[in-house]
Amino acid sequence: MPAYWKQQLQHVIDTAQDRIQRLEAGEMLTGDFGSPAVDTTRQTIEAKRAMIVRLQRTLDRLDSAA
Repeated sequence: MPAYWKQQLQHVIDTAQDRIQRLEAGEMLTGDFGSPAVDTTRQTIEAKRAMIVRLQRTLDRLDSAA
């Protein structure tokens, strides 16, 4: 069972990293770094990065428990 959850967590991490890359690419295209939309995008990116850190810690704990 831990293998299943490790796989699921890794999938969520990979998906979040992909989303961050797409958000950053879109942000670079707009070039308007002071706009509210870009600020919201920045906040979303930071929230996703924090989520990835938490998920990675959980994944590490599952690895050490196995």
